[in-house]
Amino acid sequence: LLFAHFDNLFTTEDSVDQLKQKGVYLFEPPRKVKEFELLQHSGKPFTKADVKGKWSLVFFGFTYCPDVCPMTLSMLNNALAKIEDPAIRNSTQVLMITVDPARDTPEKLAEYVPYFNKKFIGVTGEFLTILSLAGNLNAAFTKVPLDDGEYTMEHSANIFLLNPKGDFQGFFKAPFDAQTFAQKYTRARQSLAD
Repeated sequence: LLFAHFDNLFTTEDSVDQLKQKGVYLFEPPRKVKEFELLQHSGKPFTKADVKGKWSLVFFGFTYCPDVCPMTLSMLNNALAKIEDPAIRNSTQVLMITVDPARDTPEKLAEYVPYFNKKFIGVTGEFLTILSLAGNLNAAFTKVPLDDGEYTMEHSANIFLLNPKGDFQGFFKAPFDAQTFAQKYTRARQSLAD
């Protein structure tokens, strides 16, 4: 019975309003993303040109995150494996943009992000550039002091969708599980191809 529910969760006739009810928000027309210059976990520059030519699933997080970030990256890895259409799966890249660039150096991200999937890209850089990009995508985050003098970060758990032109096409509202996210993402891509 549960599998029948998943089979009927999305249909090819889903309207934009029906997708919204399922936590998928698509913008028509897409919103422009400003130019930016950050760093990949490999140490190479990462600019708007690096999101052109592929669909990008963007998650804002940080390596010291105890729960949401590792669960989301693990879910994205599993969701990509569940996407049946190879054209959709192979034209997708996953980016984790840190909200904690003071601690998340390229080296730290290189230890963390590829653990979940070697093709995932960790992104860091100047705080103000990250803040501007997050604002451009409506991704909220804030630094929260802890009693011991350290800090943590509170951040949006949504996953943002950039189209192959590098524009903000929409977002997927949390919470997620791999099977449902694979279906939501596939249906969103199909609806944008129509």
